[in-house]
Amino acid sequence: MMTTLYPALKMLRNYFRGRYFFKPAPLWLDFRVTNKCNHRCAYCDIPAHTADEMTTAEVKTVIDKTKHIANWVLITGGECLLRKDIGEIVDYIKTTTDMQVTVNTNMFLLTESFEKIRGADFLFFSIDGREETHDAYRRKGSYSKVIEGLEFLEHSRGTKRGLLSLTVLHKGTQKSDLEHVLHLSDRYSFGANFQLIRHYSASGRSREIDSHNAHGLDLLDYLLEQKSKGRFITNTTRNLKILKDIARGIDIIPCYSGRLFCYITSEGTVALCFSRPDHHRYLNLRDNGVTFETALQRLTEIRPKRRRCPGCTCTTPIELATFSFFDFRTISETLRTFGWGTHPK
Repeated sequence: MMTTLYPALKMLRNYFRGRYFFKPAPLWLDFRVTNKCNHRCAYCDIPAHTADEMTTAEVKTVIDKTKHIANWVLITGGECLLRKDIGEIVDYIKTTTDMQVTVNTNMFLLTESFEKIRGADFLFFSIDGREETHDAYRRKGSYSKVIEGLEFLEHSRGTKRGLLSLTVLHKGTQKSDLEHVLHLSDRYSFGANFQLIRHYSASGRSREIDSHNAHGLDLLDYLLEQKSKGRFITNTTRNLKILKDIARGIDIIPCYSGRLFCYITSEGTVALCFSRPDHHRYLNLRDNGVTFETALQRLTEIRPKRRRCPGCTCTTPIELATFSFFDFRTISETLRTFGWGTHPK
């Protein structure tokens, strides 16, 4: 009983500290373990970042410094399966902490790497729609690797728990792409998550194809319709409506970056979020004498006084923010997906 009670109490402690007492106590860590990637997606320039990458020992040090506070950790990149030690990292988190682990991947290396990450609680993969759409914005041949990965998982996992997809809505996305993703969701029993372009890349490529416009509103209306019909869309209803407001340019949600979630870069820097990774005043957990608490305290000093986020469309921060509205439907939808990782029947 204590193995489930303690994480629940820690989550409640962190939530109330971050939400009501303005103390940094992240529930969620977005941990980029590498910038390297075997794709060159049209809306992402992470592979262009040249920052150094932590060693296995340094990654474990970061985990040790954060485990007493955080509840969930997303292991991401780049493509995190490119790290030869990815299995050791996942196993270390699962054996030395009570954090839930989600591994984010483009599926290109899944079949050869799955045994390394089998211990992860959730697998989060990318799918942008039909083959022609997916390959055009990611990499030729990448769609077939996603299907290969889904077939592999269906025959090797022994359970359908903990499989989630991410689809980025952009200028090239059509309703037929969304229906295709939902068809795959029905076929392979995974939860489908959708978001607008998460950030604008330095190259400007993502701004050229973003869907913060009438096209995005049309796509989000379609998703709301499909969710009301019971399709396994993991965005809460409120999340999809907030994304519509963001697409209209309406700024309504409070930002809890540095309080309920934070971002750790590939070199160990504790940052406010994905969209603000390079502030010169951030602290690095690899440095002697830097604790997670001191790094979080620095975030409170850097964090803009303006509480509304100027443009984040990432699902997790929005869902954490909507929890503060105490909307029973929103909380219920989120717990059914991320608490149990299964389709709510």
